[in-house]
Amino acid sequence: MKRIFLVVMLAALAPAARAATQITPVPMSPPDSWVAVKSGTVRVLNKIDARVTKITLGLGETKVVEGASITLVACFVRPPDLPIDSAAHLQIKEQRADATPFEGWMLQNEPSMTVYEDPIHDVHLEACH
Repeated sequence: MKRIFLVVMLAALAPAARAATQITPVPMSPPDSWVAVKSGTVRVLNKIDARVTKITLGLGETKVVEGASITLVACFVRPPDLPIDSAAHLQIKEQRADATPFEGWMLQNEPSMTVYEDPIHDVHLEACH
């Protein structure tokens, strides 16, 4: 009789024990989600004299830094529940005749993925905001 009572009690307590240990997952954004923002900051390095200039651009805005014309076409950030990162679509044109224009995406956390190759300037995305 004791054995039957014990089995019945364990069977009755099992759902409560499972409910107590069940963990509800925290809702998260999909890993490939990005949020559009209206401005970004880029860092321009002059390789000749090691001077660094930071500029903030609004969407569609163009600024000239030491002969390099930089336009911010688009800027995106990750949602707050994902690791911090920014992505910007930039257009860069040097005023020198021998310079090759650049148009493409740059990532804040992966600067070597898309490199602006120029003998005088390096341009890197610092952040979108």
